[in-house]
Amino acid sequence: MDTLHSLLMIVTSFSEISPGEPTGLWLEEFAVPYIEFTNQGYRVSVASVKGGKAPIDPRSDPTAEQAETWAAALKALEETIPVASIVPTDYDAVFIPGGHGTMFDFPNSHDLHKALRGFAEHDKIIAAMCHGPASLVGVILSDGTPLVAGKTLTSFTNEEESVAGFTKKMPFLMFDLPDNFFLIEAQRAPSWDMEGAYLPPCSGGKGNDYYVTIKAVSEINGGIRKILSEVELPLGQY
Repeated sequence: MDTLHSLLMIVTSFSEISPGEPTGLWLEEFAVPYIEFTNQGYRVSVASVKGGKAPIDPRSDPTAEQAETWAAALKALEETIPVASIVPTDYDAVFIPGGHGTMFDFPNSHDLHKALRGFAEHDKIIAAMCHGPASLVGVILSDGTPLVAGKTLTSFTNEEESVAGFTKKMPFLMFDLPDNFFLIEAQRAPSWDMEGAYLPPCSGGKGNDYYVTIKAVSEINGGIRKILSEVELPLGQY
């Protein structure tokens, strides 16, 4: 696969940690890549666990300026397709942004697991960032091995979860998973093993999260490299 033509982005459908405490997708992690991918001419589809309107964590609500810049991304979140309808062979890659909602519905979605197994077994690029790797929890390939086996991954760290004040609010912590999940805790500039078609996600919330994620895809796939490796995406903080 020399050039990517069609990308799928998968977001959470989970909207409330507890009564009065909303959660969902962390908008910037979706909007910035979505706008950049579409600007580069890729066909981008958006799916969520349940389909329909995807919830946005209000802590990531856009400013007026961002809402204008991200208008197309916000519109795409109004009517997502359910993961149950995903056909992996329709896409060249999947990109999975985070937000605390992912910790609740991604690991428990059989349909999401089935879709990601299909992406993996058709040798597609799978990219996840921040809390997005929650989508990989429990995904088993047809031969019975975990999708993540032999892969070195990073994700939102326990330390960062503590700083955010969410340690006790999460159903689990990424770095408390069993050793066979192969998560290696990283600092702001993680070292990644890019073996296979799996892109290791970002570690946490400052600096060049979005740029590094897409740059990493470029190092795996020549089509992305040609188009995106020199693009300085807008940077944001968690």
